[in-house]
Amino acid sequence: MRPLVLVIGNQPGVGKSTLVRAILTPTHGETEEDSKPKSDEELRNVLDAAALAGAPYVFLDDVHNLASNDLNHFISSPTHTPRVKGQSTRVKCANKWQVFATGNHLKLAEDLPRRSLVVFLATGDKASEREIADPMTNTFLFSADYRAKACAALLALLRHWCACGMPTCREARLSSFEAYADLVGSVFVAAGFANPFAPIVDWPMGGDEAGRALETALCKLAGPLVQGEELTTDEILDGLREAGTLDDVLPFECRDERKALGHKLRKLRGRVFTDTRGRRFEFGRRAAASGSRYVVHFLDGATG
Repeated sequence: MRPLVLVIGNQPGVGKSTLVRAILTPTHGETEEDSKPKSDEELRNVLDAAALAGAPYVFLDDVHNLASNDLNHFISSPTHTPRVKGQSTRVKCANKWQVFATGNHLKLAEDLPRRSLVVFLATGDKASEREIADPMTNTFLFSADYRAKACAALLALLRHWCACGMPTCREARLSSFEAYADLVGSVFVAAGFANPFAPIVDWPMGGDEAGRALETALCKLAGPLVQGEELTTDEILDGLREAGTLDDVLPFECRDERKALGHKLRKLRGRVFTDTRGRRFEFGRRAAASGSRYVVHFLDGATG
């Protein structure tokens, strides 16, 4: 199975779609972008159609949000079982596809970053006003000359890896995609490139913004607390409002903020964070959490 390949840009025109076409055309010829899904149902239909057609890839171009459980399942499950349109029949399809997605400051569901191979493209200048002497056009990318050169370059990487004894890069790891990361990462590291699966310590743009904003708020609110004190859902809501990140954590159309935030907080029970004073704490351990109140339990002897 293959991870999601994400190309995230800081503005339009930095070359996100061009990069994906450059990846795909040597093997698959002229690329086909899938319609931009505007809802979970539309995305589900795109994924189902790709599975039924036996498509080798799905290209979601210029999307804004990938917070989708269906996409998580489509990428990480060995099989996908879509329903045939107009029938009650379901077809079991083996996972042989790879999903590509591009977007500016792309927001992701909390599980997607660890299932993705991420590329960031950014420029400080206005991308649409750049003067490029020899632009990489579709005519060039779809040509036989480019295909020959791209395939030759990839073959050279593989030959070099084989000549080196096919060494394994132990740091090339990606959960759920171990075989893919082991092969691709080892080939590229042997050629002298950086490990493409190295952990991203600080996302410069996009990613799980909701998760980061919520974690930052919890760490800040825990700073003044002592051992055994609690945080309530209302206090965390106020902390997010004060930081100006409530919209990052909850959807704009959310009607019941307390209920929606409570659902997210329950998933964090038992997780360990570090507050603004450098103290490690366990948030809302399950045995002590009740309703909308979450006990903050400091570890390593930190009590106040």
